Amino acid sequence: AGFLKCVYKYLVQMTDDRNEWDKDVWDARRLKQYGVDYEKSRSASYVHFERISNEHFKRQYKKYVKEKLIAGSNYTWGTAVNLLPCISRFLNFISDREPEWKTLRFLERSYIEQYIEVINQRAAENPTKRIADPKKYVRRELTMIERFLTELQIREYEMAPQKNVKSLIFP
Repeated sequence: AGFLKCVYKYLVQMTDDRNEWDKDVWDARRLKQYGVDYEKSRSASYVHFERISNEHFKRQYKKYVKEKLIAGSNYTWGTAVNLLPCISRFLNFISDREPEWKTLRFLERSYIEQYIEVINQRAAENPTKRIADPKKYVRRELTMIERFLTELQIREYEMAPQKNVKSLIFP
């Protein structure tokens, strides 16, 4: 069954002629024409946006990543791959609590506090022991979320929280 699933995924990928930016799974090799480069030595040639359950959040996060990648800044393909798990967990957390939200406009500190509890719990219950330093893990997650939310505000994204990010996420 696993083999057939792989064959099916491959065939779907090869026959999908939509623009790569419109897909929920981006292939770095197909984005080279836009100046997106990636390390061929790494196995991460895909970014999987289907991890984000809220379609509005997914669409806006894809826009954010696309703009960062083509801007020629220090935001690389590797950065996109590394940030997606953290940002998707956060967006899904918010979406689970507020399924009707299309933006983060009404994000409050209380949501961040709840999320901090969740990531602390995740770090503590780490069954695979992949999280060697739970405090560092929590700080890293919050730093990535803070950077993401701050950039949404700076760039005046529709998705941006109304409140200042510093008041939402503080030490």
